[in-house]
Amino acid sequence: MDVPTSRTVRIGWVVFLCVVVLILLRLVSAVFVPLALALFTIALAWPLQCRLEKWRFPRPLAYVFTLLSVLVVVGIFAGLIYACARNVAEKAPDYRERFSELHQEAKRWMAVQRRKAALDLDDEPEAAPASDEPDPSQASGGGGALDTSPGAAGAPPAGAPGESTASSSSGNGGGNNNSDPSGLMDFAGKVLAFAYGLVGQLALLITFTILGLIEIHRFTEKLERRLPSPAGITVRDICSEIASKLQRYMMLRTLISATTGVLVWLFTWLIGLEFPLVWGVLSFLLNYIPTLGSIVAVIPPTLFAGITGDASLFLTTLAGLTVIQFTIGNLLDPRLEGRVLRLSPLLLFLSMVFWGWMWGIPGALLGIPILSAIFIVCRRFDATRPIADVLEK
Repeated sequence: MDVPTSRTVRIGWVVFLCVVVLILLRLVSAVFVPLALALFTIALAWPLQCRLEKWRFPRPLAYVFTLLSVLVVVGIFAGLIYACARNVAEKAPDYRERFSELHQEAKRWMAVQRRKAALDLDDEPEAAPASDEPDPSQASGGGGALDTSPGAAGAPPAGAPGESTASSSSGNGGGNNNSDPSGLMDFAGKVLAFAYGLVGQLALLITFTILGLIEIHRFTEKLERRLPSPAGITVRDICSEIASKLQRYMMLRTLISATTGVLVWLFTWLIGLEFPLVWGVLSFLLNYIPTLGSIVAVIPPTLFAGITGDASLFLTTLAGLTVIQFTIGNLLDPRLEGRVLRLSPLLLFLSMVFWGWMWGIPGALLGIPILSAIFIVCRRFDATRPIADVLEK
């Protein structure tokens, strides 16, 4: 009885600690998200640094070259985003009037719906059954209807606001509220807060990456000195395998995303949809998030085609992009990832959804690498090998 009881207690403690760790990761995501992204970047860049050192590069020179390579890749992504933003900014005045008309139509439709809802609420007491209290007109001795002419007693004064006046004034007031500059100030404040948070996280990411690339050799040397020989070698081999597996995964992910982006750019250019480069780059970036990214990438160009074009352009865009994204993102992509990572496609999807819920877009990007690292670690030890068997494809 003691052995099963102690094993149950250990399992309970492990589950409790996992829950506590997940809660901390969620609450302190502002620090852990840049740290996780930095570890992911270091895992991708570390094999390059090791390869350069094997080619007789001095360690400082290998470190500088690796760091410059990371910055070049980041610069390429930033350049693509800047080119798309500049393209949209140059042609935005051509579509400003159209979007303004759609905005006004949407506002008018919402105002009509609000007035209809108000009239329905005002009509509800009239449709209610009569109460047992006597009619005021009958109590005064008049058998006829209550006189509501302007001169009659009890009628509302001529200057009192009626129902139509109230509704029209509320509609005008809504327009005045929309023209209030405080709304623009609130929007500008939100944009500045988002930009401030993004810059802060990027600064943490760059700092963690630079320090991590400097310390990684010292860290491996400390492990080999502090741990016994088999344990130190095992930890080093686990880190090397994780880095190699993540590197192959990102190469595959980049190839799939680039192929999808080129096909989307070519298709939107052929059908005459405006901003083909923007849709291609957007598809390229979103496809780094497997499955969900390919679904989301269909929505913006399709909506733009429906707003700026006719029904045939809308249907053509929807059908073409759906075929491209479904074929690559939902048929080809999971099979290739399953072969590279040797993990269950269902568990890959669940991991992406879970970490996306934890950390947003960065979590969705890191969900599959995190599951791959867990699989590699669990496969190395006898006690956790059953977990690796469950995760394996």
